[in-house]
Amino acid sequence: MTKQDYVPRPQLCEAVALGIPAHRLEALQEHFEVYTSSDTKEIILDMSAIGTERMAELEEALGFDTAILGSGLVNLWAESPQPLQAYAVLYRDPEQSVLDPPAMFRCLAEDGDHAEEQCLFDNPDADVVWLVDVHDPAMSDLEVIEHALMMYYTADIGGGLDVAANQ
Repeated sequence: MTKQDYVPRPQLCEAVALGIPAHRLEALQEHFEVYTSSDTKEIILDMSAIGTERMAELEEALGFDTAILGSGLVNLWAESPQPLQAYAVLYRDPEQSVLDPPAMFRCLAEDGDHAEEQCLFDNPDADVVWLVDVHDPAMSDLEVIEHALMMYYTADIGGGLDVAANQ
């Protein structure tokens, strides 16, 4: 039987399916014997065939703890990267007071957490105060910060005073 003809029998053993970044998949194929599906190009890794002495090498190739893969078959495919979206992160430096307007960090990110992570990587001591998904990446920095500040200063985060109701 060739590697191309291999058909897993998940009903006979534990099986895991997982998408991983394409470069990790290539590293796995270079360093470990895997079976490749001829139609879907997914690969199948038999965890029971990998000795404990190679687990550290497998962990390095995959980039995460291999304990989650179990001891049976693992079906792996190259995941498609998420398209990057434009974000504006409003933050304050430690020397700024809460009365100072926040500065803006603009970036392309997978999601809001990724945008905040980029801002903190660039400004390690920053205090992130607001995050805006910029729907039109062609907007100028001035348009984006005006929009972000307007949202920040007029936001209802629950618990604010309703002036009209108190009169």
